Amino acid sequence: MPFSDDTGYHFLCVGHALDLLGSVFPHPFVGVVALTAGDVIGYLEGLPWQENPWYSGDWVDTLGTAIMWNRQQGVRGQPGALEALFGWLLAHADPRTGLWGKGSPADGLMPAVNGFYRASRGTFAQYGLPVPYPERVIDSVLRTPGTRATRSATARSPAISSTSPTPCG
Repeated sequence: MPFSDDTGYHFLCVGHALDLLGSVFPHPFVGVVALTAGDVIGYLEGLPWQENPWYSGDWVDTLGTAIMWNRQQGVRGQPGALEALFGWLLAHADPRTGLWGKGSPADGLMPAVNGFYRASRGTFAQYGLPVPYPERVIDSVLRTPGTRATRSATARSPAISSTSPTPCG
């Protein structure tokens, strides 16, 4: 892996803090610069998209953001690596949900929706590109309130009921 979970978190937090302060990292992320298109695809294929789409989306967010920080310093990386990232995401989005990964009986689509947010934030949104299947994503997000997390919150809080409006309306 070009970064660990710990260093990946710092790519995001420190990078965005530096950006807000009008600064950049003093050096490019060499582990990310060295990635070939084949490396990127290999890492993406090895992520636990079905079992843990939230983690997988987090990893994509970190990679896309690290590539962006490098590019802002004029460091382009290996030819085709960024294109491989977007190409894999486009090819593997579920046309029924617009997400990467599946839901589970216990959590519904929540992990896949959160994984989608992380993956798309660090790639499509950050690079100003449209996400695949946007209408399906919207439908998936709107179906998400029926997850166990929402049912648990409803059971714990009398102020939340099944007739309460959702955060979207």
